[in-house]
Amino acid sequence: METERKARPVEKSTPVSKATSNVPAQAAGPLLSVAGLHRLQHTVGNRAVLQMMRDRRRAQMQPVQTEQRGQVLQGQFKYTNNIDLSRKNGKEEAQVSPGSLTVGALSLPASYRPPTQFGIEQKAHSISWTLLKQAYENVGNLDEKLTVEKFINEYLKKDWAALSEQKPLLEEDEDNETLTNAYAAFNRFLGEYPDSFFTELVTQSKSAADWSALVQKCVSDLFVATQLAPLTTHTGFTAVKGASSKGVQEHRPSNHGEGYANRKLRELEAELKQGKSVSGQTVEECAAMYWDPGSDREGGISDLKELQYLKAEFLKAFERAYPNIWKAHAADVKKVFTSVADKKPNAEADAEAEVEAAVKEEDEEKEEPGKQQFQALLQVEEKDTGGNLQRFPASEFDVDDLKLSNDRPPTKYGPIGQKSHTVSWSLVLQGLQKAASGKDLSQFLSSLLSRWTFLNDQDWEGMIDSELLNASDFKASTKPSTVQSAQKVNKTRLEQVQALIEPNLTRLNAALSGLCLTGLEWKNLLQTTISDYVVVYQSSPLASYKDGMPKGNGESDANKWLTHREYYLTHADDEKFDDEAKELMETQWEKKFKYEFDKKSRGGNPVRYQDKDSEEISKSKAVKNLIGKKGFTDDTQKDMDRLLVKQEALKHLDVSWNTFKSGRMTTADKMKYMSMVLYEWESAVAEAYPKVGESHGQELRDYSDLYAVSDTMNEDLIEQKVEEKRESLKDKMLEDGELEKELEQVRAEHEGKVFILSPIMDRTRNAYQNVAPDSASVQASPEYDKGLASARGGAREQNGSEAYKLAMQHYQSGMEKAQGEQAKPAEKAAAAGYDDYRRGVSIAQSDGALPAEAAAKTGFADYHSGIFDAQIQAAKGTGGRGVGYEDFMRGTQDRDQDPSGMVQEPDCYGYMAGFRRPQDGGARSTSPSPKKKIKQ
Repeated sequence: METERKARPVEKSTPVSKATSNVPAQAAGPLLSVAGLHRLQHTVGNRAVLQMMRDRRRAQMQPVQTEQRGQVLQGQFKYTNNIDLSRKNGKEEAQVSPGSLTVGALSLPASYRPPTQFGIEQKAHSISWTLLKQAYENVGNLDEKLTVEKFINEYLKKDWAALSEQKPLLEEDEDNETLTNAYAAFNRFLGEYPDSFFTELVTQSKSAADWSALVQKCVSDLFVATQLAPLTTHTGFTAVKGASSKGVQEHRPSNHGEGYANRKLRELEAELKQGKSVSGQTVEECAAMYWDPGSDREGGISDLKELQYLKAEFLKAFERAYPNIWKAHAADVKKVFTSVADKKPNAEADAEAEVEAAVKEEDEEKEEPGKQQFQALLQVEEKDTGGNLQRFPASEFDVDDLKLSNDRPPTKYGPIGQKSHTVSWSLVLQGLQKAASGKDLSQFLSSLLSRWTFLNDQDWEGMIDSELLNASDFKASTKPSTVQSAQKVNKTRLEQVQALIEPNLTRLNAALSGLCLTGLEWKNLLQTTISDYVVVYQSSPLASYKDGMPKGNGESDANKWLTHREYYLTHADDEKFDDEAKELMETQWEKKFKYEFDKKSRGGNPVRYQDKDSEEISKSKAVKNLIGKKGFTDDTQKDMDRLLVKQEALKHLDVSWNTFKSGRMTTADKMKYMSMVLYEWESAVAEAYPKVGESHGQELRDYSDLYAVSDTMNEDLIEQKVEEKRESLKDKMLEDGELEKELEQVRAEHEGKVFILSPIMDRTRNAYQNVAPDSASVQASPEYDKGLASARGGAREQNGSEAYKLAMQHYQSGMEKAQGEQAKPAEKAAAAGYDDYRRGVSIAQSDGALPAEAAAKTGFADYHSGIFDAQIQAAKGTGGRGVGYEDFMRGTQDRDQDPSGMVQEPDCYGYMAGFRRPQDGGARSTSPSPKKKIKQ
C-alpha cells in the first residue's frame, strides 16, 4: 500500500558504526595498574575492556563439556520463574504429605543477584555466591532423590536456623539507610521462617502443586535473606591492616577465580563418580577460591566466633555442591582455612571485577527491569503409581500469579554482549507477566502458543549461517582462529536454542488439545516452557541487532508514565478515586507533556520526538502551547493523551531498516520482519498495560500501519510494480514505444508516494493474534506414538511427555466412547482405543483367545460381563456388555422355542451360552461345538 503522506522521514541506508572495533594493541597485555585500567576504560569504554579481559582469560582455558549432553556451558542458561495456579470455583486437589513427593531439578538465576546489606554494590562475599547456589542446584543430581520432607528438614530448616544465628549482629545505623533497611528486611524474613514453621510444616498435607509453590518460595526467600545477612558480605578489600593507605587502596572486591573453580571442580566431581582419582592439591586450590572473609583487611570478618560460623557454612555448602569430592577429599577442603592467608590478590581479577561493576551500573542506568525478583525454579515430582492421579483440563485452572527473575539470557551475539533490543527487555517481561496473572489457564496457554509460533516463523537458518561475530568484535590482536572458534561455539549454542522450539510447540498444542494434568504437572509444564521461551526469545533473530554500543532509550521513564496512565484509566471512575487525587494525576500528566516536548525544560537540548511524523510534531507543539489556556478543549485533551502515550510507548521500540541489513534479505523479507517487530511492540504494550492498550491501542497500530519503507526499498517496490506491468503486457502486440510508455506511466503513478506497512501489518496481526492449536502435529509426533503403544500395552502410569500423556488419554477416551456406543472419534489414539475395544468384543463373540491390547481386553471382558448380566437378569449395559447380553438372550429365546435343544448351525459364544443354559440348575458347558446339530 502507498500513501502520499510522508509521515515518517525515510531512512537512508547508512553504514553501521562499530564502537568496539578499535581496541588498542596495548590492551592485549596484563593490566598492571589501576591508573592504566582507568586510561583504557576512558579510551575504549567499559564494555570493550571487559570483553578484552574475558577474551584473554578464555584463550587460557579449554571449554569444559558437561557430563550429560556435551554442550558448552555457555549454552546451558536456565531462566527461572515461579507460577501459581488454582482450581476454579475453590475446588481442591488431593492432599498429600511431603514424604510422597520428590525434589527434581532446581535452578537459580544465572546472573542476577539480590541486594546485599550494602545495596546493589554487593561488595565482597565471605563465601562465594556461586558455591552457595551450587549447593542447592546440585540437589537434582544426587544419586538418590530427596523427598520434599527430607529437603525441608535437611536443607531449608537447617539453613534458616543458621541464618537466625546472625540475628544478634543486626545493628541499626541511623546514618546508613541502606544498611538499616537491609537488616529490617532480613529480620522480617527470620520472623516468617522460624524453626517451628518447618517443624509444623512437614506434618501437614497439601496438594502437590501447593507443596511445589511453597518450597519454591522458601528457597527464593532463603537466598534473598542470605544476601542481606551481616556475615554474607564485607568490605575487607579496601586496605591491608596495619599498612600505609598509600598504594593499597582498591575500588572493587577481588575476583578469586570462582569461574575456573566451578569448571575444574565439576570435572573432578565427574571423575570421582567414574571411579577415578583426583589431586588433593587441586581440590584445595580450587576450594580456596570460594573462601574470602577478608580477615586480613579493614572491613573484613576477623571475629573468631563469626569465622567459626562461616567455616561451618562453607563446609556444609561445599559438601552439598560436590558430594564425591567431599567424600574423598574433605581433609583437603578443610586446609583452605590454614592456607588461604597465603593467597595473593589477583591484580587483573581485581581490575576485571571493577569493570564488570561499571558495566552493571551502566545497564542499571539504561534500563529498569520492573518488579521482577530473584526466583528459584524447582521441579517437584509426584509418582503416578497405577494411574490413580486425578487430572483435569486447563479449563479447570486459573493462573494466580507469575513471578519472573530479573535475569538476562544471552542474545544471538553470545559472548560479545546483549547489544540493542528491538523491543525493550523490560516490556517483554512485563507483557509476559501480565499475559499470565489473573487469566484462565487456557487463555494463557493460547498466548504462549502464539509467542512460540512467532519465534518459529523467524529466519533461524539465515541467522545461524550469518557471521554474527566478526573480528571487529574482538581486540585487534585476537587471532583469526580464536574468532572462528567463538563463531563455532556460538553457532552450536544457537542451534541448540532453536531445537527447543519444536518440543515446546508440541507441548502447547497437546495442552490445548484436551490434555488433562494434575495441578503440579500443569505448574511444571508452564515453568519449563516459560523458561525455554525467555531463553529462545533472547537469542531469536528479531530480538536484537548490532549497531555499535546500545544506548538507553528511556525505558525506565516509559515504564513510570505508562504505569501512571494505566492507574489513571483503571481507577478514574472508581468512587474511592476522589477528585483531589484525580486532579493531581492530571496535573502531573500535563507537566510531563510540557517537559517531554519543551526543549527549554530539557536544558536547551532538542526535543527527542519518538515519532518523526511532521504532522504529529506540529500537533504536539500546538497542544503544549494550549495547556492551561482557554483554548484547551476536550479534543486537545485527547490529543495530549494520545501523543504522550505514543511518545512513551515508542521508548520501548528501537528498530530501523538498518536492523535488517543482511545481504540475503529481500525487500519483502525486510517488510515482513519489520511488521513482526512492530506487532510484537504494539501487542506487548497492550499486554503490559491493558487499559492503555484498550484506550490507546489504535494509535499504536496506526503508527505501525503508517511505517514507511526506506528510499531504496521504495524504489525496489516501484520497479516490482513495473515488472508486474511488463509481465501482464508480454502477450499483447504493442507498437514500438508503447511498452515503455505503459511502464513509464506506472512509474509516474508512484511518483512522490511511499509504500507503507498497512496491508502487511494486517496479515501479521491475523497470523499471531489467535493461533489455533495444531492437534494433528501432536498426533504425528514420536512421543504420541510412544504413548499410544504404552496405552495399548496396558500401561496406566502417565509418566512421560505431554504428547505421550495425551495419547494415553485419547486411547482411554476412545475406548470409553466405544463402551458408550458413541461415534468413533477422529484422534489417532482415540480411534485406536475405539477399534481395539470393538475388536475385543468381536473376539469374545467368536470364542477367541484373550487379545493383547488393553482396550481389546476390556471389550473382551465386557462381553462376558454382559452374558453374566443376562444370566442374573440384571439391566442391559452398553457396548460389549450390551452385545453379550443380547446374544445370550437371543439364544435363550431360541431355546425356549425349540424344546428339542437342537441347533442347526453354531452361533456366537453368547448365543450358544443362552441356548444351552441349564434348566435343572446344574452346571453345563457353554463352549460351542463345531457340530452342526447339538443336543442339549
